[in-house]
Amino acid sequence: MEFVSNIERIAHPVGTVYNVLSDLSRLPAKEMDTEQGHVAVTPVDRDSCTIQASVVQVTLRITERQENKSVKLEAESSPIPATLWIQLLPDKEAEGVCHLRLTVRSDANPFMAGMIRKPLEKGVGKLAQMLASLPYDRISNLPTD
Repeated sequence: MEFVSNIERIAHPVGTVYNVLSDLSRLPAKEMDTEQGHVAVTPVDRDSCTIQASVVQVTLRITERQENKSVKLEAESSPIPATLWIQLLPDKEAEGVCHLRLTVRSDANPFMAGMIRKPLEKGVGKLAQMLASLPYDRISNLPTD
């Protein structure tokens, strides 16, 4: 099963956005309320972050980086196997602007797929919106641990 977010416009250069998303220690801790409940994203270190939702906590670890193009993350502590791709593309018409799209793939069994389909469809979109709204210009210059 695969879920793809809408393409989100980010008013920052692709290099600035990539520098933050490829080093998860730069991400600010972020919380949001969704229809499915409260969600918190917390950076752990350069290569991992934790997403705490109402009934599940998942650690995502970066497994691949393509400079200024994509970041691939794998779910480590998850009830279902999942992969998340963050894809970045510079805007060809506007300097200093890029676009972001998230893709989540999961090999959930049919029973689990039925239970997680709606929350994942909405969650991927909300996560893309949250990432698009980050103040990349401020957080890209912060020192990392």
